Amino acid sequence: MKLLFLSAHYPPLARGGGEISTHLLAQELAHRGHDVQVITEGAQREESMLDGVKIVRAPLGLTKKPLFEERANRRMARELAKILYEFNTSPPPIRRAGPTLVHAHDFRSALVLSELIRMQKIPAEMAYVTLRDYASVCGTTNNILRDGSVCHCTIADLRQTQRYREAWIPRRYARLWQYWYNVGYRQRAFGNIPNQAYISAAQRDVIYGQTSFGSLRHTVIHNPVPETYLSAPLQDGKAHTVLYAGTVENYKGVDVLIAAWQEVARRNHEAHLIIVGEGAQLFTYKRMVERAGLTERVEFVGKVPWERMQQIYESAQLIVAPHCWVEPFGRTVAEAMALGKVVLSANTGGPAEMIEHNKSGFLFAHGSAEALAQHLVEALALPVLRRREMGAAARAWAKEHLAPDVIAKQYEEFYTAA
Repeated sequence: MKLLFLSAHYPPLARGGGEISTHLLAQELAHRGHDVQVITEGAQREESMLDGVKIVRAPLGLTKKPLFEERANRRMARELAKILYEFNTSPPPIRRAGPTLVHAHDFRSALVLSELIRMQKIPAEMAYVTLRDYASVCGTTNNILRDGSVCHCTIADLRQTQRYREAWIPRRYARLWQYWYNVGYRQRAFGNIPNQAYISAAQRDVIYGQTSFGSLRHTVIHNPVPETYLSAPLQDGKAHTVLYAGTVENYKGVDVLIAAWQEVARRNHEAHLIIVGEGAQLFTYKRMVERAGLTERVEFVGKVPWERMQQIYESAQLIVAPHCWVEPFGRTVAEAMALGKVVLSANTGGPAEMIEHNKSGFLFAHGSAEALAQHLVEALALPVLRRREMGAAARAWAKEHLAPDVIAKQYEEFYTAA
């Protein structure tokens, strides 16, 4: 097949797990004999090859956050159409000489893809999207209020989101308008794309609860993990070391983790917590650690390039994922399991679908610092052989369900079953 991927970001200029997942899939599909090309944002028009995948970078505007999304997406769609027609050796429709299908891998690319369908630049049946967050139903993309409940994108709800609260007052009103005004357009736009893949059943169920997308053709396909993670020698990690890696904000449960760590530090005098990542509330959480007298027991590392994350994972004894929202997937959890690490995760979202409690990891009641503290204390006290047994079970699950060839095969079946 001739596959065209759309992605706002793409390695080596990746910013998060979505772009990494897109690249791992593109790389594996190319390895399996498909012609895979990616159109992504760039400062200027240029083409390159990476791991068998052709990359076209162009200044489309996919990384911007426009106040009026519909107008901006129509402009981007017109620019993208010019690039799409370069796949042709003859006039449209592009089906004759162009790609077999066009697959958007983030919500901004998906909105532009929807405009291409509306403009009749591509047939709707050629359009695919992988939904990696909640941008299709909520302007804030993480779809959560400060108290952990679901945001329904009403004005009252949006005022209770962290994105609104963290902004200066003039910016608050701009964000409020942006989130409220654009959400209706987003739902209509995503509803125009007939082939939709979700990265967990939990994410799908949340979106179905707020839209009519359930009538569209859909599937659930997890994100892949690197083959190098699945084949690396298992490492015990440094004793009594716990790692959190991710965005440092409240919806990720960092405040719950810090509250739990006070009890862990009291009961285990060698326990050391490493927090990797950045976020709008980083300073707030550093202050929390200082006020709790935990500066010697909690280390904030900041942002770490993805290429170094395997080494970071391997240095820890346990990995913790204390998210309060319905985590769409949980790349940290998946990668840690692939490396044979014992993971403690909140019992909601994608991670709850990956971890079998007390066999390949631990699940605790999300939002409960007490439950997390108890599980951390018990996990840190596990005998070495028991911890290795759980880590081996975690890796076995990851090999069976998250290996790149497994995920690529699932997408091939989704593409060809239409």
